[in-house]
Amino acid sequence: MRSSTVLILALATSFVTVPAASGAQATQLPCVGYATFERDGPNMQLIGLAVGDIPAGAKVTLACEGGSCPFAEKEFNLRNDVKTLALTDMFTEPTFKPGTKLEIRVTKKGWIGKVFQYEIRSSGEPRSSTQCLSADDDKPVACAKGTTAGGRM
Repeated sequence: MRSSTVLILALATSFVTVPAASGAQATQLPCVGYATFERDGPNMQLIGLAVGDIPAGAKVTLACEGGSCPFAEKEFNLRNDVKTLALTDMFTEPTFKPGTKLEIRVTKKGWIGKVFQYEIRSSGEPRSSTQCLSADDDKPVACAKGTTAGGRM
């Protein structure tokens, strides 16, 4: 009986991310960004890039800026909830030179969006950051206190 109670509680908490009623404050998307890199001299090899916990109806935009980018931007419109959206395979040659910037934006109408940014540097780990997007603005800003950044590397 105890395990069934835990299961019911787990299912009940999965519905907490439903946005507030119209006119109320927007809810932050529960997304989490993941990136793994490996140093290759001054360059970085992309081992894994993904975003997780994406709700149905969200749009994911992957942007790449720099000379080692095979594309400028790719968009994905998701009809269903997605536990993990793997993005590593979007890069045929995933070796990036210093100065390359990768950005993943997750947006959904009426929600506070998330932006995960990774900048390749000539030494050390890539610089990573997670910011939020207000429901009516396109400019990344710091997430409100009490929320988790969600960027992992």
